[in-house]
Amino acid sequence: MSKPVVLCCGLTEKASQAVAPLLAGCEIRMLDENGLVALVEAPLDPTPALILCGEMLRDPGPLEAAQLLRSQCREGSIYFVIDGLPTADRRHYIKNGYTDAFSVRLDQRLMRTAVAEAVGTALGVRAFRPVRLLEMEPGQTLPFDTALYLPGNQKYIRLSAAGDPLDADRAARLKEHGVRSLHVPLDQIREYNAHTASRLQVFAGMGRPGQPSEKLQGAVRALLTSVLTELDREGTFPEGRASLNQATEIVKTFLRPPGSSSSVYERILMLSDEGANAYCHSSNVATIAALIALGTGAANPDHMALAGLLHDVGLAHGDEDLEARDPASLSLQERVRLFQHVPDSLEIIRKRKILLPTEAARAVADHHERHDGSGYPDSKVGPKVSLEGQILGIADTLDRATAEIPGRTRVSIKDWIRGQRQGALGGGGPKAFEPGFLKKCLALFPKDE
Repeated sequence: MSKPVVLCCGLTEKASQAVAPLLAGCEIRMLDENGLVALVEAPLDPTPALILCGEMLRDPGPLEAAQLLRSQCREGSIYFVIDGLPTADRRHYIKNGYTDAFSVRLDQRLMRTAVAEAVGTALGVRAFRPVRLLEMEPGQTLPFDTALYLPGNQKYIRLSAAGDPLDADRAARLKEHGVRSLHVPLDQIREYNAHTASRLQVFAGMGRPGQPSEKLQGAVRALLTSVLTELDREGTFPEGRASLNQATEIVKTFLRPPGSSSSVYERILMLSDEGANAYCHSSNVATIAALIALGTGAANPDHMALAGLLHDVGLAHGDEDLEARDPASLSLQERVRLFQHVPDSLEIIRKRKILLPTEAARAVADHHERHDGSGYPDSKVGPKVSLEGQILGIADTLDRATAEIPGRTRVSIKDWIRGQRQGALGGGGPKAFEPGFLKKCLALFPKDE
């Protein structure tokens, strides 16, 4: 079998380094601007498995290059990859022929998944895409295969085959262990989408989210990209109002807790865990914070959801999500960068003229402060840490601890709750959150959870 061809044109050195590990087993061909222009008369041969374009393209520019390439590669994946923060809405690139546009700084996980899918398909390696467990009703016949991903050793094990029902007992055990996502083979995603579309009204009737997680992630990605575009320019108040309205619409459409009898634990199991990317994390934290605020009556749930959507925008100044890594592995420079992301988040919100409600602003400012003074950036102690900051901090900690992160053994939601009850509320261990309030939060979960 010949190696699949990957065309690269106009990539910066950093972008090339980011994608290089994903292209093992491929023949990489560099295409300069003269080669691009020559495509008008000389079709691509062979058809590449993947095309990667970058911001170094000048003549033709990125948009003209996409149009040229798309005329020769109508069905293939063509991605635009930039080093830093986006300079234009990704929909602008898609409209002109790209399959998608990625920022190395913001979208590393999404980009890795997209490139791995394209390369894996060309190499004949089965690729998988995470989907929410809730979108597969136990006992119902599924027209696609399902697999369970083991992040500790980064392997997939098959759960069910197309045409078989998802075993109800097995699904119950997965939920018991805090599994939020199963994985569907990429070549069966169409069958999965058709199945999910037929189930949306049923989910809504059960008080479950009425939109697939892909739509939620797309909405959050559009919000954060718009906030982080052209950060070197001071925003205007109309732009700030537009961003706040965009965030409010996400809360209203996707994140507001449904009026059902589901427990907080069950509702958290409904959340997405699609590779623990920044957009998934932001929407999960927003939802969990809203649930805690609603259940405890300690804050406005909608304000906490707004804070959750924007709490980590300051991480965009780094090259990767430092919060997802083991703190012990961080260098001094990386720790400084991590500690700085909270004031950076507040500065970005100010610069973009997003007038957050006071509760939401306090939550963003304090979500890494801790009751015992061990937090950052200001090492606040005790009552100096706002209640809103504690709500967002609990939501952030819970989602980070239970996310599917490659190379790390999964911690179930049940185990995280048990650990908080036994550790933070017992003995003389560190008290990251005010014990009385943490106890009130944990009371939202049944004792056996």
